Amino acid sequence: MSVKPYTPPASFLPFFPAGFPDETIGSRVIRYHIRRGCPTMYAMYKHLFGKSPFSLTGLVQPHLAKLAEKLPGSPQANLLELQHDSTLLPLFQQFFGPKSAVRHADRTPGTP
Repeated sequence: MSVKPYTPPASFLPFFPAGFPDETIGSRVIRYHIRRGCPTMYAMYKHLFGKSPFSLTGLVQPHLAKLAEKLPGSPQANLLELQHDSTLLPLFQQFFGPKSAVRHADRTPGTP
């Protein structure tokens, strides 16, 4: 009986760094960029998120689901881990609860 070796999907990220305590997602992405020697930031963002470069702050990031799909393990568990350990989502949940925020109809984009 022959056993087929496990072959991860082409988009699999075997060397994405684990987070340090209280480390933001932006810091983890930069450490990945340095370790992997990506030629440009544009190429790295396309590789990790499938998007053009965007701001990576400590706030809750909109494109983490794409990154979570490329990490080993369950995409849902990866997303929860990234949101909980590398963003400020736990802080926001203290004030707004666990449900996602809803934009009010009277708010227009670009107004404070």
